[in-house]
Amino acid sequence: QRVTLGGGVAAEAKEQRIWLGQPVCLPADLDHVDEDAKPFLMGRPDSTFTLLAVTVSFAHDEDNPFKSAWVDITLRRQSPPDMPEPLAWSMVPFDDSDPVNVTKKAVFNGSLKLKNPALGLNVGPSIKRENDRTYTQRAVSVEALREGESTPRWQFSETDVSPIRGTHRLTLIVDTARGAFGQAEISVGATIW
Repeated sequence: QRVTLGGGVAAEAKEQRIWLGQPVCLPADLDHVDEDAKPFLMGRPDSTFTLLAVTVSFAHDEDNPFKSAWVDITLRRQSPPDMPEPLAWSMVPFDDSDPVNVTKKAVFNGSLKLKNPALGLNVGPSIKRENDRTYTQRAVSVEALREGESTPRWQFSETDVSPIRGTHRLTLIVDTARGAFGQAEISVGATIW
C-alpha cells in the first residue's frame, strides 16, 4: 500500500519502491529476549509468546525521496471470542537516530546613546556580546510506536543525514492468551513529496 500526502507525486509509480518480506512466526525463546523484558514476560504465566519477524525494503529515488514511511501490524484474536486481543512487546528496533551537530549563535547588542542633533554627535557606551553554543542533537530515523497494544507501528523518517532506504529487519514478541489463536495483518506505506 502506497500513500502520498500533500501536493506531491502520484501514488502509483512506474516501478515498485517498497517491498515487504515474508513474515516469520516462531515460538519465542524467552531466554533470548532483552534483559529488561525478560522479568516482565516471564511474569505472565497465562500467556504464550511468539516471535514475529518481517523485513521491509525501500528503494531510494533522488528525485522523489520518501519523507516518511511506516510498517503497521494489526494483531487480532481469532478464537476463542472471549479472550483478549494479542499485544506487541519487545519491538526491535525500538529507535534509531542520526547524530546532527547544531550550532546556534546569539548576538546581544545593547547601547545607550545620547543624540544631539545640533552637534551631530552620538555620545555613550556601546556593548556587543556574541555567544556560540554547539551541541549534538538526535534526528530520529526509525522508532517503534504503540508497544503494549494490538496495533504496533514502526515509523521511519527522512533526516538531514539519512534518506529512507535499504532493508530493515523488524521483530516483536506477540503476547497471546494461553489457549487462544491469533493473526497478524501487516501493511506498509510511505509519503513522497
